[in-house]
Amino acid sequence: MAATRARTRLHLLVGLVRDEESEGPGEFKPSARTMAADLAEALRELFEREAPGELPAKRRSARKRRLVKPEIQRVPDGWAPPEPPAPMIAPSPEETRSPTYVWAGERARVLGLAVHRWLQEISEEGPSAWPRERLETQRSRTRRMLQFHGVPVDELDSLSADVETALLNTLQDERGRWTLEPHDDAASELPLSLQEDGRTRSLILDRSFVHGGERWIVDYKTSRHEGGDLEAFLDEEERRYAPQLERYRLAMQARESRPIRTALYFPWHSAFREVTPEPGA
Repeated sequence: MAATRARTRLHLLVGLVRDEESEGPGEFKPSARTMAADLAEALRELFEREAPGELPAKRRSARKRRLVKPEIQRVPDGWAPPEPPAPMIAPSPEETRSPTYVWAGERARVLGLAVHRWLQEISEEGPSAWPRERLETQRSRTRRMLQFHGVPVDELDSLSADVETALLNTLQDERGRWTLEPHDDAASELPLSLQEDGRTRSLILDRSFVHGGERWIVDYKTSRHEGGDLEAFLDEEERRYAPQLERYRLAMQARESRPIRTALYFPWHSAFREVTPEPGA
């Protein structure tokens, strides 16, 4: 299968293990389970021509004698091993899985990956560096990105158009552009960890920055609402993802003492929703 992927050249490599007891090049006998066995006749002549000759006797005997004497180090009297760290239980995938909808399939997942990747790149340069014309020149990159994630060829056009629409909606939205601006201490795809109930959670923050002395954490949601009552849909999304944003807030709170605000941003709908923690949190 791997050989069928070659476009212009194909290099097949054969690795041989030399019998050190042998004084000559030995016999070319590839394993029957390898591709080299199918090419044995064609390769044998090459092997006999290129194989090195006899090893010097001194090298053969030196290889046989090569022994490593173990070095023993004694610990001082009264030494005791350090106390082991507190036990940590890795979170179950079921417990950390993000909320999903019954209609959210592979297409929605790949769309989200592509939009997140582009928003990260745009934030590194700032939205002013990405006019519509420049974004339109990147369609081939978007297609390659989608192909990498297994999107069928007949769906590339429609899905890449959806990605471009989500990005344009964000760049044409005041709050969307504000989120991507080069703020103080800004970072995209920021990794953090949180100790929770004796377990370590690994977190990735889509966008984080400091504005007006406050830390903002913004999570992108590429879910799309096709029906009416968009506000009801956004309200439900806010309730659904509030616990996730609270974990982000707690993880950041362990690093710094400034006020922290969290929000959801929906690129497809150009919608920004601040999510406030529950009273007492």
